Amino acid sequence: SSEILRISPNPCNMAAKIQFSISHKDYVVLKIFDISGSEVATIFNREFNPGSYSYIYHATGLANGVYFVSLKIGNNLCKNKKLIILR
Repeated sequence: SSEILRISPNPCNMAAKIQFSISHKDYVVLKIFDISGSEVATIFNREFNPGSYSYIYHATGLANGVYFVSLKIGNNLCKNKKLIILR
């Protein structure tokens, strides 16, 4: 499948561009978790048409450290990627 997840810049200090693409119409949940597994943000929780999407995530409220960006498409956990915040 062509589902992908990209984060740049990474590490980031203020904002990171989160990009993903989906090959078919489906429900997308994009969340950010801290290192302990606590959810810190829900970015998307809705249906998307096929295509490529990008979102600028502003990490202003988060402390320095390691976070995880979780992309779930339909009933499948598609990708988990590390996001490092370093100021």
